[in-house]
Amino acid sequence: MSQTVLPPSARIIADYLRAKDAQVPQLYSRVFTPDARFITTFSVPSPFGERPPQLGLPAITSTFKELGTHNENIVTLVPVESVEQRDGVLSSRWVVAMTRRDGTGGFAGWGRYAWILDDSGSRARELEVFFEGMAGLSESQAKPVLSALLDLPHPWCARAELHRAISPLPQLEALHRWL
Repeated sequence: MSQTVLPPSARIIADYLRAKDAQVPQLYSRVFTPDARFITTFSVPSPFGERPPQLGLPAITSTFKELGTHNENIVTLVPVESVEQRDGVLSSRWVVAMTRRDGTGGFAGWGRYAWILDDSGSRARELEVFFEGMAGLSESQAKPVLSALLDLPHPWCARAELHRAISPLPQLEALHRWL
């Protein structure tokens, strides 16, 4: 893995991904302030339907509980080189894959995070998740994608490691170009 030094606030991203991917809702109180905002922006069709910004920790937590009732095998990685903090904003790129619990396949998605931190830099007042690309996956296509992502360190991996892991997967050609 890259020797990039992460800012202390990057713990917010790690806790968020652990909460979301492993479905540990208690962790959201370590990630978000009580009055935080969660916003999703899509440049591709949303796999979750349109949703207004979620306001407050209970609404944010509920949103992710709902995600877990419909989806499983959620794996999110952050290229460590993409993490930067400037003027109270923590940003990074991300890649996620998941399957639907009903067995109808899943998707891989990718984009950027923009975290607006509280004054202490220890929790987020706002998270905006930008979906920049997506690939629908049949059940058989999802298995090798998830296997490739599960072979990488979680949640931080080097961009080059991610690139190598997905290179042999034709269903992720658009992600390969984005990286």
